[in-house]
Amino acid sequence: MKIRISRKIIIATCIIFLFGYLIYLQFNTRYKLCNYGFWTTGILVKEERGYKGNLKFVYEFYIGNNKYRGDASGIALLNSAGRDFVGKSFPIVYYSKDPNISKILIVPSDFKYCNREYPDSLNWVLEYLK
Repeated sequence: MKIRISRKIIIATCIIFLFGYLIYLQFNTRYKLCNYGFWTTGILVKEERGYKGNLKFVYEFYIGNNKYRGDASGIALLNSAGRDFVGKSFPIVYYSKDPNISKILIVPSDFKYCNREYPDSLNWVLEYLK
């Protein structure tokens, strides 16, 4: 009986630490991007369908002669919006020490992520919000 209880405690502790670590990574990425990030412009190059058919974008941006790619999913846009967004330019924030850590900014909540105002030039995106 004691062995089962201690296994359950160990498993529960591991799960709690795992969730804690995942939360830390999320906030650490946000901290790096918002405090040490550089801003550039990138292009959405492809739309894909993710889990349950949700919209997912692949974007590219250049720093000097180096090309970087990233993807964005979970954006609160209508699923039909994908075709209209491919080929368009959007702001990107990337971590200066590792440009592979980046985030494309499309909807107002993306800009709030780094406490920035939503630009007027992207107001056309608002009609595609869910």
